[in-house]
Amino acid sequence: MRAALPKPIIDFAGPMPYPALQSLFDGLYPKGLQWYWKGDFVKTLPDAAIDAHLAHAAKLPSAVSAMHLYPIDGAVHRRKKDATAWNCRDATWSMAIVGVDQDPAKAAELKKWTRDTGRQSTPMTSAGRIRTS
Repeated sequence: MRAALPKPIIDFAGPMPYPALQSLFDGLYPKGLQWYWKGDFVKTLPDAAIDAHLAHAAKLPSAVSAMHLYPIDGAVHRRKKDATAWNCRDATWSMAIVGVDQDPAKAAELKKWTRDTGRQSTPMTSAGRIRTS
């Protein structure tokens, strides 16, 4: 495919040593940041959940706080729920919410925002939420 395309002006594609790959984002997130994470697996994203995600996104506690949704599909759904140690095979989304800031005084605010976002954005019906504990 690369042979069929014009040569790029800047080309960083190629083999990369593992330590270089592991340090790619080191400048983006310096040492010493306060972090609070929450995750969940969900089956559906009803309109109310999307509205809640948008409302909480408008109140990010910092520019580097975020919410990620990762699709869960493919082979994971073709195995029986008890076939492996992971029992959330009926999930269709993995949700990760993270509050991040460099100021230790904001730790409580990060925790509250992250927990509130998770609690209010996750569908609470038995058909929508998959509890892992």
